[in-house]
Amino acid sequence: MPLVLIVGRPSSGKTTVACQIRASIERASPGLKVDVIDDAPNATQTKSDLYRDSKQEKMTLGSLRSGVERRIHKSNVLIVDSLNMIKGYRYELWALARQVGTRCCVVSIETGAETCKAWNAARDPEERYEDAVMDDLVGRMERPDSRWRWESPLFSLYPDREQETADDVARVCEEVAAYCVGDANDTKNNDIKNRNERSEGRHQTDRAAGPSPGDLKKSIATARATLAPTNLLHDIDKEVQATIRQITDAQTLAGGAPAGIISFGPDMPVLNATRPVTTVELRRWKRMFVKMVTNNTFNENQPRQVSALFVQYVSQQLHG
Repeated sequence: MPLVLIVGRPSSGKTTVACQIRASIERASPGLKVDVIDDAPNATQTKSDLYRDSKQEKMTLGSLRSGVERRIHKSNVLIVDSLNMIKGYRYELWALARQVGTRCCVVSIETGAETCKAWNAARDPEERYEDAVMDDLVGRMERPDSRWRWESPLFSLYPDREQETADDVARVCEEVAAYCVGDANDTKNNDIKNRNERSEGRHQTDRAAGPSPGDLKKSIATARATLAPTNLLHDIDKEVQATIRQITDAQTLAGGAPAGIISFGPDMPVLNATRPVTTVELRRWKRMFVKMVTNNTFNENQPRQVSALFVQYVSQQLHG
């Protein structure tokens, strides 16, 4: 079933909308389980404590993500009632939904910043964000964009607009419910179909014809990566670092001038350093390269091959 991400500034009305969406789904499909997960503070915390600094915010988001990972399932709808204001974080939650074979939609609460601050000030002290925390969170809001696949479909609400009536809000909540219930029916029908196919012995034959419309296939971005042995990653890093050391040694011998042709030994490509390369550049290229190659699976004989690839990568950065 779909994962429903509620996105909005603090005190924008997210929880109210989450409750309305839950009620709409339960009315549309009484037997469908609907869960809501939020970032509510514990007994010893305030709302401001959750986002007071980057360390605490990281812990809050990590805890919320773990909760989503534990509770998301194809047989229920999970509503995430939180700020969800960072685009990259929304992508992570979308990827979790893809991993379990379900879908995701985003509900954006487009309440204006000044209205959010006024609503926050009107709350009881224990339910209120501190002014400094509120200003910081409001300023870092990254609005969803339906052009990104992990933020589509996107449903938008404008609670503080005069022309936005309660009926308009209810209509959007019903649209979200229809999306969730429709996906639930697709999943249920596919499960029944698959059970019937297995019982009739036709499952393998029909599967060759392609997946059913409601099925989701894992993509490269969401499939679980094959983990390389720890010592292999260490060997790759060591080879890349040795190559960097050869480059810096050659530049030292050149006395600050371009090092020219740098050789790295037999069966290795050469590097034509037409300009001096800074240590900062080499470190950045190393991080980017190692991140890129560790997404592949290498066997124990390949670290040297990675070193050759790194030389080619540096050459591309210099001359590309």
